Amino acid sequence: MSLSTLSLDQYRRGDSGGRAGGITRKIAMLSAIIGDERTMYNLMKRELREVKKKFGNPRLSELQDTANAIEIDTASLIVEEETYVSVTRGGYIKRTSPRSFNSSTVDEGRQA
Repeated sequence: MSLSTLSLDQYRRGDSGGRAGGITRKIAMLSAIIGDERTMYNLMKRELREVKKKFGNPRLSELQDTANAIEIDTASLIVEEETYVSVTRGGYIKRTSPRSFNSSTVDEGRQA
């Protein structure tokens, strides 16, 4: 606590070794940036250019004016496999693989 009080007293008296002048200049610069939109945008542009220069990589893909249409044969998307189709007592149509159908038991006497 006494150290911060001493620093504050030195700042008020102006004998902080030039530190107060630096802080005052920094505050004035930041206030000018915040106060003027054009200055703020110019600073942002400059900083973004520095980031681009430091971290930028060339584009690996090519941009084209036109895109080639991809045609897909919908019949080739349907997998050909053996399937059992059954109709339930409730009238629903059910598609089942032979493996699943063989593993299930059919109870003819049971009412749903």
